[in-house]
Amino acid sequence: AVAAAVDFPKATVGVRPEKIHIETKAKKNYFLGKIESINFMGHFYEYQIRSGEDLVWAHKQSKEGRLSKKFKAGDPIYFWFDPEDCFLWKTPRNMKKELSV
Repeated sequence: AVAAAVDFPKATVGVRPEKIHIETKAKKNYFLGKIESINFMGHFYEYQIRSGEDLVWAHKQSKEGRLSKKFKAGDPIYFWFDPEDCFLWKTPRNMKKELSV
């Protein structure tokens, strides 16, 4: 279920790394990024994606090995996530920004 409207001036959105999807072609509401590194973590690959000044992590299971061959460090990519996979909370005044959206 999608949450109702919130009543505070700033909100922080969080998305689990395994819920970030990586694509080669843009669609509406996709974010542009560039793969900085791909790390094999045993049962998954960790993709570090630079988007402007921000860094985003995406995790893909290693059985999806075709992804590691499809993308290389330095490749421009597009990423997205389903709004239903987002967490939303009030942003504390001193919280460090992770991604500007």
